[in-house]
Amino acid sequence: MKNVLIVIGLLILVLGSCKEAENQREAIEDYLIENDLPFENVQNDLYRVISKEGTGASPEAGASVNLTYVGSYIDGTVFDSGAGTFDLDNWVEGLQIGIPLMKRGGKSTFLFTSELGYGSRGYLSIPGNTPLIFDIELIDF
Repeated sequence: MKNVLIVIGLLILVLGSCKEAENQREAIEDYLIENDLPFENVQNDLYRVISKEGTGASPEAGASVNLTYVGSYIDGTVFDSGAGTFDLDNWVEGLQIGIPLMKRGGKSTFLFTSELGYGSRGYLSIPGNTPLIFDIELIDF
């Protein structure tokens, strides 16, 4: 009986998580459409808007990249920004996937669900289950 209750609890958790991700995808797509932004769906939970294509090569996964970034929520509230050289391995999964799609000198905006961000727990001031937007300018790598 105990095992059955555990399985039921896990199913409820998984189904709730799927619905949450779906709601976040809808919120991101609504934002993109409302703001008339040309976007590509890189994968189910990751969207990209290219502002400037850039030229040359792209960084590989795990590369050290020199960039500027602004992180915000869909409502426009900025939660972080900065510039410098960073190891891609230290970024959230959405940016680990997205930044290697960019070329040197390029500018892109990445929008992704919490599945590729800080998950259901959040991080510091970022609440859990929150879709994120990152404006990235890839200077060099």
